[in-house]
Amino acid sequence: MFAVGLEIDLGVLHGGGRVTLWATALSTLLPLGLGAALAWLLADSHRQGPLPAFVLFFAAAMAATAFPVLARIIADRGLTHSRIRTTTLTCAAITDLLVWILLAVAAALAAGTHLDWRLVLLVPYAVLMITVVRPLLRKAGELSRRRKAQGTESGGSGASKNVLVLVLAGLLLSSACTEWMGLHYIFGAFLFGAVVPRDGDSALRDCALQRMESLSRLLLPPVYFVMAGLKVDLSRLALADLGTLAAILVVAMTGKPCLAAMGCGDRRRTRGYQSRP
Repeated sequence: MFAVGLEIDLGVLHGGGRVTLWATALSTLLPLGLGAALAWLLADSHRQGPLPAFVLFFAAAMAATAFPVLARIIADRGLTHSRIRTTTLTCAAITDLLVWILLAVAAALAAGTHLDWRLVLLVPYAVLMITVVRPLLRKAGELSRRRKAQGTESGGSGASKNVLVLVLAGLLLSSACTEWMGLHYIFGAFLFGAVVPRDGDSALRDCALQRMESLSRLLLPPVYFVMAGLKVDLSRLALADLGTLAAILVVAMTGKPCLAAMGCGDRRRTRGYQSRP
């Protein structure tokens, strides 16, 4: 998720804010509505805990996006520098952020407790990352380039190592902060990658991409699926549950057609961005 945030270029969205807004709204509200309706129908036979918590949890689960998988699919389709990639990942990030907040609300309802107050720190944290951390990262990159140009570190290998350590430390700290707030740590990783300066000569961004991109694309996605598979216990699935499973799969697979429609309507613009280096 850090690599996704690092590569995303929000400047591509210039002039396309309305498309992003509508795609985000539809890709969130439609799956939420379908999931809530299905949960209401299944409540009598499958509900555990309060009804509002069950419905809200089910709806949020249907609206969630497999963010790492989506990023990998887009990369494999050759859309790394396209408008569709940036718009889709931005929509998915906003949707998943709302979904995790809804899951926190559902957990509080199920446990009969109050919503964690730390969630209100999300907006100040994002502002802090943009207004304070981003300028500091830019200064660190400029200092590293200056030291390399002056020859104070042989071959620049020392500067590259220092930059990599700085990036990894910031990545882990940002992930820990969002996890502490009650959100998933992937949001901290994505946000830190997004605030890394986009300057063409940014040592921070270039070093991080060079060292981490292959690892994140080749090794981590299979591990993601392995971990998901280890949590699935098919022995608890009875023959009578196959109809319920089919209904859930139908809702999950048809709840977000707006992103595909957006991609078809924006295909002509995408071809222009695919030619970019």
